[in-house]
Amino acid sequence: QQQQQKEEKETQKQNQIQDEEENNQWKILSPYLEENYFEIQGLKAGKNYCFRVRSGWNSIFETIGSEIHVTPLETVSNLRVVELTSNSVNIEWNSVPGAMIYRVEKSMS
Repeated sequence: QQQQQKEEKETQKQNQIQDEEENNQWKILSPYLEENYFEIQGLKAGKNYCFRVRSGWNSIFETIGSEIHVTPLETVSNLRVVELTSNSVNIEWNSVPGAMIYRVEKSMS
């Protein structure tokens, strides 16, 4: 039964990710990062890319329109490229106090 609950929870997370991708113009590249860096591979030379990182706590990320009474996390700051090749990019950002996880997203447009 614990295995079934674990599988159901993972399915819910995947469905949430899919819903967020369909409702937004952003593709989630890393659902739950505990580090404040991420490597994105498979980029094409000469093509423009746009990325953003959202901070979160316990699988709850910054949202608009939801109401919850908490002390909000700061937004990610100093998002920067630390290494760029013809087919990959390493990005990095300042840690957010209180954030336990990060999610890197790629613009779909």
